[in-house]
Amino acid sequence: MKPELFFPLDNPRIVTQKFGENFRDYYGPGGHPGWDIVGTFGQEIRADHNGMVTENKFSETGTGWTLRVRHGEYGEFETLYGHMLDRSPFQVGNQVLCGKVIGKVGLTGLTTGAHLHCGLYQNGVPVDPAPYWNGMSAEDYVSISNQLKILAEKVGTLIKQLWGK
Repeated sequence: MKPELFFPLDNPRIVTQKFGENFRDYYGPGGHPGWDIVGTFGQEIRADHNGMVTENKFSETGTGWTLRVRHGEYGEFETLYGHMLDRSPFQVGNQVLCGKVIGKVGLTGLTTGAHLHCGLYQNGVPVDPAPYWNGMSAEDYVSISNQLKILAEKVGTLIKQLWGK
């Protein structure tokens, strides 16, 4: 089984560097270990799947303020969110829900512009996140989930009224 990931930024989904690309051999033989997604400085970053925070630190290896989230039922998968504006409010061990704001787009680490580095790891090895994204943004997921909850409450009330209970 594999996790179904939601896009962490709500924008036109412009990717400036994809997984495996290797501009001037900068990343070594494996290439770029994730996707660089254009964002505006301070834009909200949302969790792409439910999970538990496993790391929240400033990375000296280039990704600046970084948050890692291990995905619950898919324990071998982790998402790394890099170049965040500052430290995420979530601490190691905290649970995060899909669509929850976990930080903001920044310029920390080795970067030439505001963007989110989004890396997916399976058992600690970088994998291309593209096959796991379902095409919907995490923000849309939250909106639809909230609408479904309201609809379920209304249907429940209507059934009670119809059945006289």
